[in-house]
Amino acid sequence: MRIKSAAMALALLLLLAGCAGSGDREKKEFLDVRAKYIGMESLSLNAEMTADYGDRVYEYRLDYEGDGKSGVISVSEPAEIAGLSAVYENGAVKLFCDGAVLDTGALPEGSASPLQAFPMMIEAWKSGCVEACWRESRNGVECLAAEMVISEGDEETGRARTLCRTWFDRADYKPVYSEISVDGFTVLYCALSAR
Repeated sequence: MRIKSAAMALALLLLLAGCAGSGDREKKEFLDVRAKYIGMESLSLNAEMTADYGDRVYEYRLDYEGDGKSGVISVSEPAEIAGLSAVYENGAVKLFCDGAVLDTGALPEGSASPLQAFPMMIEAWKSGCVEACWRESRNGVECLAAEMVISEGDEETGRARTLCRTWFDRADYKPVYSEISVDGFTVLYCALSAR
């Protein structure tokens, strides 16, 4: 009886070990995505972005040109702030509108605002710790999706756990859609197209 139980336990262990490997193929494919973005000197993206902070929801249409560490974000919608540009460089932002310049200084670390979305996403694509990868169709496009850690949470410092999920077109690895969540709540939704 013990031999039969041991054999069943071994068979169950082998079955579970096989399940643990799911997503390995997708993670290997994601290395090609990562190599593409690490090798890019500059990236041009258009985004229809929703920032959802629970009690406030904002809709934007934005353009981005940059490498993740620095870049220019231009607003085309909403109409009230159309024409506004933000220059992002090493965590600090300067806003430009009709010749006026506003230096906002450093953005708070761990928060997720539309001004931080592009740098956060691009850095996640280049170097974020990949928690999961899978294949999924998004708006009729066959995609490779990945969930990456932007920053780990830390209760002592109050730092939030921030994740980025992005769906890449499997044909050319251009981003199709991305989400940024903070402590389990998705706050930024981005329908993306690369130029």
